[in-house]
Amino acid sequence: MFAMFNNANSFNQPINFDTSSVTNMNRMFINATNFNQAVNFNTSSVTDMTFMFSFARNFNQPVNFNTSSVTSMGFMFWEATNFNQPVNFNTSSVTTMAGMFQQATSFDQNISAWVIDQVSNFLNFMVGATLSTANYDDLLIAWAAQAPLNPSATSIDFGGSKYTSTNPTVVTARDTLVTHFASFADGGAA
Repeated sequence: MFAMFNNANSFNQPINFDTSSVTNMNRMFINATNFNQAVNFNTSSVTDMTFMFSFARNFNQPVNFNTSSVTSMGFMFWEATNFNQPVNFNTSSVTTMAGMFQQATSFDQNISAWVIDQVSNFLNFMVGATLSTANYDDLLIAWAAQAPLNPSATSIDFGGSKYTSTNPTVVTARDTLVTHFASFADGGAA
């Protein structure tokens, strides 16, 4: 299903596909700017969701996907500017999350439960996006607890997300991540 609805700017119809054997949904809805329908796909065989909803600016539907086989989520919601739904993904096999929420300006969900120890690429992860302080604090604590992280992951950007500087647990967690990544960026203290 690679680039299946690429640049389908007017498309906004229900989709009821049997996707149980699909392995590649890379670019499936890239630039489908008006698409905003439920996507109740069986994604158990999918390994690549790179750019899946990039520039799908009106998309804001639940994505209850089985992502246990997915290795690439790079730029999955890049500039999906209205997307703000829970993403309870199994990320245990994911190796790239580069640009995943880059410019996803409405996104503010708790993703602290994600397993990130296999991820080697977080470049521009949330550039131009901002998590609430509560969601960001939870993420820092949970992700720092997974250390040691993949040594290949050298850069991460949490956009404008701000942490609670008066909470020693949060500060210690952030320090752990700052130490791991050669390049670490966020919005600083709340």
